Amino acid sequence: LLLTFQGVFAATTFLFFFFLLFLFILYAQYKLKIKIMKKYIGIDVSKRDFHVCFNEHVDIIKFDNSQKGIEYFLNYLLLNRFGKRNTLIGLESTGSYHLQLSFLATKAGYIVQVINPLITSRQAKSAVRSVKTDAHDAALIRLCVINGAGHPFRDTSSSLALKTLVRQRARFSL
Repeated sequence: LLLTFQGVFAATTFLFFFFLLFLFILYAQYKLKIKIMKKYIGIDVSKRDFHVCFNEHVDIIKFDNSQKGIEYFLNYLLLNRFGKRNTLIGLESTGSYHLQLSFLATKAGYIVQVINPLITSRQAKSAVRSVKTDAHDAALIRLCVINGAGHPFRDTSSSLALKTLVRQRARFSL
């Protein structure tokens, strides 16, 4: 009986050691994930410009919704250490206004999430204060991206050209 007890004790000690090792590995992975947290950016796009919310503490920055303005925005991201692998850009689907920004940001290597306006509208209605400004909308879009809303932008230049032709055709047929 004594020999069996020693064998069980050794096996239990062995299992307990590996259990502690397993917990240590899980903890180390968890700490690593915290260090690699993504940076979330919310963008409210309009015809002439777009407002960008980088975090909840910084003022909103406005850029022109043009080729030059988008290039300036992408350079701003690089200069301010918004890495392509750890930055998630979210913007609302606004007809055709968001397409150029989405395409160029994706082409530059960033992950772009396109959010249905109904989702941001629902999020805005759940807020205590009902403020409607471009800066507030950019912060709201950022919050939606943090919560996992939207789908990845995957259009190509040829699919965008086709969408443009379909929109123009629809406009002429009215």
